[in-house]
Formats: sequence, structure tokens, C-alpha cells
Amino acid sequence: MISVEFAKKQLERVTNLEALISDLDLVNKAFNEVIFSLYVNTPDVVYGESLIEPLSTKMALATKSILELTKGSSPETATQIGIVVRVDYASINVLARSVIEAFLTAEYLFYNDLSQEERNFRFIIWRLSGYKSRKSFFSGHEDRIPDSVKEKLSDEDNQINSLLEQAKSYPYFDLIKKNDKWKLDAYGIPRLKSWSDLLNESILRSDQFLIPYRQYSNYAHSEFISLIQMQDPDAFNKGTDINSLHLKNALHTVLCINCVAIDQLSYKFKNTREAYTKLNENQRMLIEFWTMFSTMGF
Repeated sequence: MISVEFAKKQLERVTNLEALISDLDLVNKAFNEVIFSLYVNTPDVVYGESLIEPLSTKMALATKSILELTKGSSPETATQIGIVVRVDYASINVLARSVIEAFLTAEYLFYNDLSQEERNFRFIIWRLSGYKSRKSFFSGHEDRIPDSVKEKLSDEDNQINSLLEQAKSYPYFDLIKKNDKWKLDAYGIPRLKSWSDLLNESILRSDQFLIPYRQYSNYAHSEFISLIQMQDPDAFNKGTDINSLHLKNALHTVLCINCVAIDQLSYKFKNTREAYTKLNENQRMLIEFWTMFSTMGF
């Protein structure tokens, strides 16, 4: 049970950058503990669920990269090192976006209340689109493709045809919009809904995550607004108010997503649940508090 005192303390800690970094590091280590339990005893999985592990690992690794970036670095030339320490908050924002998308993908495919049949259909479309997307990488450059890659693409053509036939056998296929079917046929459509739609339908609070996600997307695409923010002379300087504000916003978002991801994974398999219960009390309380905060669990 989360006490009022503990909740107040956590809400205070997210306003302190060093405390926030410390808590995110603690949660990242907890995430790794739960993920590692998948290697010790392989759980019984249904169709596609083996990919829960790489999706979880992607979130944990991106989080670790964010933690490393918070340390900052000084600009260097071939002959000298600058005295100003910079923290690349823009790259942290891009990594934060990837953490959100990895969680939404896991939720779209595995962490939901859909029937197993519909989950299987979503996974088939996702897999089919992956092969289609890779095939489009080489479009127009067939003469430059090594024979080994051509052979691989030929094998994947067979996979595409097989997966398409499987997809058509599901009643959900006829419900796909005409334009989406065209996209699926042309280059793949891994999700039948946009990221914003997935966020709005997620267990995550859309009021908490939708605006940050849109902001991070600006940085990922080098949009005008993000570049204007980066023009501030103190934007990248460690310890400045503007740099610290950017960091606290991104790190808090990533902390919350990690906690919800750990919670979802811990209930998915018996061994992940056992690993979770073995975490120290402070880790579990952190995870449970921010999961409730992020999912309207209060």
C-alpha cells in the first residue's frame, strides 16, 4: 500500500534532477532483473510473445542510454577540449520517443484484453509489414544488391505471401479500411492505428503522455519548433535552468513508461512475476506508485 508520505516524497523528487536520475537508474536496474528472468527459465509463450523480450530490452537499453547522456560531455576539436559541459537533451527526447513507441507496440500486440485470435491477427499484420518495409528499402537499387541479400529477400517474398494468406483467413481482414489495405499491399502498415490513436486508447494517461510524445517527435524529425528551442544559448549547457527543465520532463516521462512496462511484464509470465517480487521494497514501491500515477490507478 502506497502511503501519502511516500507519494508526496516522489512528487517532490521529480522536481530534483539528481533525485530523478537516481530513481530512473533504480527502476532501470529493476527492469533488467525482470527481463533477465526470461533467460533463466524460458516461459511458455503463445504466438509471437517471444518478441516481448526484445521490445522490453529496447526500452531498457534506451533508458540506459538516456542515463549515460545525462552525464554530459565537453565539445572537442583535434587540438582542444571545451570547458563547458553539454547535455544533449535533444537526443534524450528522441530516445524518450522510442521508449514510448516500444511500449505502445508491446501493448498493441501483447498487453491488452483482446482475444488471442485478434492478437494473432495483429501480429501477422505487424510481421508482414516488417518484411514489406525491408523489401522497400532496396526498391530501385536491385542491381546493387549482393546475391546473399537477394536470396534473403526471395525467401521473405514467400513469407509475405504466406502471411498475407493467413491474414485474409481472419474476419478482421475485411474490416481494414480500403486505403490501409493499399498501404499494406504497397509497403506495409505495422499498426492499423496511428501512434496518437494508440496513446489515446492506451492504459497510459493520454493527458500526461500525448503532448510530450508530440514534442519528442518534433525533435526526431528536426522540425522548426525543436530547432528554435535548440537555438537558446543555454539549451545544452549542463546545470542551466532550461537544460534541467528539458531533462526533468523527458526523464519523468521515461521513468513512468518504464514502471508501467515492468508492471505489465511482471504479470505476463510466472517467472517474471517471481523476479518482480524479489526486487527490493523501494524498487517495488517506486514502480507501483508511478504505474498508478501514469495509468489513473489512484
